[in-house]
Amino acid sequence: MRNRLISAIAIILIISFGVSISYSAEIKTLEDFKNSIFLQKYPPKRDMKSWPLRDGGYNNSFGFQLGTDEYSWFSIEVVTKSKNNPIIINYGISFHDESDPPVHPTKFTMQIKTIFSTFLNSIDSSLPTKDINNYVQKQSLSKYRVITDAPKKAYGKYSFRVGTVTHELIIDIDKEN
Repeated sequence: MRNRLISAIAIILIISFGVSISYSAEIKTLEDFKNSIFLQKYPPKRDMKSWPLRDGGYNNSFGFQLGTDEYSWFSIEVVTKSKNNPIIINYGISFHDESDPPVHPTKFTMQIKTIFSTFLNSIDSSLPTKDINNYVQKQSLSKYRVITDAPKKAYGKYSFRVGTVTHELIIDIDKEN
């Protein structure tokens, strides 16, 4: 709500007075993500599922349909410090395309790029979306046994690992707090 209010005020100032304001919105907590512009634009197709992780973190999984094919989907895992500490430390995004004909491995299509760009702008509007998309496009062609085998690339306080694992396009994002 606070981010929307600030954005609305900025728009009013720009229109009314020609004032330019630099503002960076950032999602910090699970509650911020649940109320994000991303989830307003792409509502999950299944209820959020949550479970504890061995390292003390807490995983919160959101599932989405990718287009009109019921077998094509993407999921976003939002990892918080713990169940009682909702500060986000990691995002994991999996794209699975089983369209007809199936695309194996899942490619970084224009549709996926649009979804991912919206996601990036939603979690932190100061991220260099174009540069990150170029990196994802390049890395999406690389195949790995597990995503942790992929090299890390840092953009600000975020580190990205990208690649194809089996036939899914995986984007893993660690966040420094």
